[in-house]
Amino acid sequence: MLDILYDFVLRTSVYCSLNWERQDVEPSDPTYQLLWNEGYKEGLAEYQPLVIGAYCDGIKLGLKLRFGPLGLELMDQVRVVTDTGLLDQFLMAIGTAPDLDALRNLLPPQA
Repeated sequence: MLDILYDFVLRTSVYCSLNWERQDVEPSDPTYQLLWNEGYKEGLAEYQPLVIGAYCDGIKLGLKLRFGPLGLELMDQVRVVTDTGLLDQFLMAIGTAPDLDALRNLLPPQA
């Protein structure tokens, strides 16, 4: 679900960052592709921290509801993850993981 929101926010940011006063730029035009890619990078840099924060909030709630205070002990490991794919996988696994160790194994080892 968050991936859909994330994609929507990025694409909206790209759309807004393009200069749409230029009606002569077609989607197949290389200039359009260049502008699209640059806008995507800017949107990614701008919104990724917000998306990661949203994942962390959802994970924290899920861990608290499913495992109580012991589940929240994993949040220090979760907060260092910046890969939204891994965060999404972890969030989905909260509902099906048999125990905290199974979830802990999904996270990168602590330094």
